[in-house]
Amino acid sequence: MNLPVDGRWIIGCSGGSDSMALLHMCQKSHLDMVVITVNYHKRDTADRDVKVVVDYCSKYQIPVDVVDVHIKEKSNFQLKAREERYRAFSQAVKKYEAKGVLVAHHKDDVLETYLWQKKRGHRVKTYGMSAESEIFDVKVYRPLLEMTKKDLLDYIDRNQIVYGEDESNEQQKYTRNRIRKQLQEMSEETKQTLLDNMLLENKDLALHQKEVSKVVEDMKDEFDVQLLYSFSSKLQVMILQEWLSLQGYMYTTSQKELLEWLRQLKSEENRWIVLKEGYILVSNYHKVKLVEQFSYEYCFIFDRIEFVHTPYFRIETSGTVREGLTLYDDDWPIMIRNWQPSDTIHLSFGRKKVSRWFIDHKIAKDQRLICPVVLNQKNQVIFVAGIGSDINHFSNTPSLFVLK
Repeated sequence: MNLPVDGRWIIGCSGGSDSMALLHMCQKSHLDMVVITVNYHKRDTADRDVKVVVDYCSKYQIPVDVVDVHIKEKSNFQLKAREERYRAFSQAVKKYEAKGVLVAHHKDDVLETYLWQKKRGHRVKTYGMSAESEIFDVKVYRPLLEMTKKDLLDYIDRNQIVYGEDESNEQQKYTRNRIRKQLQEMSEETKQTLLDNMLLENKDLALHQKEVSKVVEDMKDEFDVQLLYSFSSKLQVMILQEWLSLQGYMYTTSQKELLEWLRQLKSEENRWIVLKEGYILVSNYHKVKLVEQFSYEYCFIFDRIEFVHTPYFRIETSGTVREGLTLYDDDWPIMIRNWQPSDTIHLSFGRKKVSRWFIDHKIAKDQRLICPVVLNQKNQVIFVAGIGSDINHFSNTPSLFVLK
């Protein structure tokens, strides 16, 4: 067990046996620390566990903050609790100018996480837990990973440390709790075999990750989906996940989901795949990019010439020939809105469906949806960005220019 020696550290302590053992070790090592304990108020014994932590800190004059959290959602409680816990740690690191946070994960937790990852089919960069990681932009250090749960309980007994036990850990409705129960019934030999398998898988992952990183580095913000065809299915999944992460998509994704997205991207030239939290994976003629969903509908009405800037278009005093629009008295008021599938425009060779023009010119679907269209008071389409004015509103002396 290697505790840091320099700087101030936040200690995450629930009052359970593992975190109280860590707190005792830190106190014996005279570590400069501040303890954070989070009370979710979910169990009748939650206040008891907080008292265990506060009493210990009072006895040894260790600074302690109690963070009260109330989680209303009944589903995914453990995930929500973890988010709130690490958010509290992050805030404490900034408040106390600490170097990071120490948590009491041990060897059994590594195995628990490994089995949980395998059961859920998650794509990961590494199985189990790392001694160091970063969560909410804060360094998280796990100094107890070489110790087992039994080692920590023996330490607690030897040092006669008071602790509380979270009874909800026995509730079998949580997948992690069922896995934890499995581990408790395993022999040490079986656990070691699992650890050896995990290390082999991590070694294999590390080799693949080097290749993946090189590929993703060249993909930029948009890539050709056909680039993926030359790689194995396993590498395709890793590449897509790594690329999504670099684009800012930080949500956990299963291998099954990634494989389905890849199937959809390859099966159609133009495809929109709705992801979590308003993100969309957009494929236009095999070019793939990630966009954040927003409202594509807009409508502006003008009863006179105004030079304006909007998130969708600009009206300017100058521009290209195709951006020019000549207006007459009987056109007012005009409307500028987003394109609609029924739109047609009268050009020199006859009427043209705007949607057909989009297809002919391979205009990306997301760009079609926000394309500015100008209508006169008779509800006639007189201008479409990219196409230009209709036959009756084109001249060498435009009234204004509509820029996308």
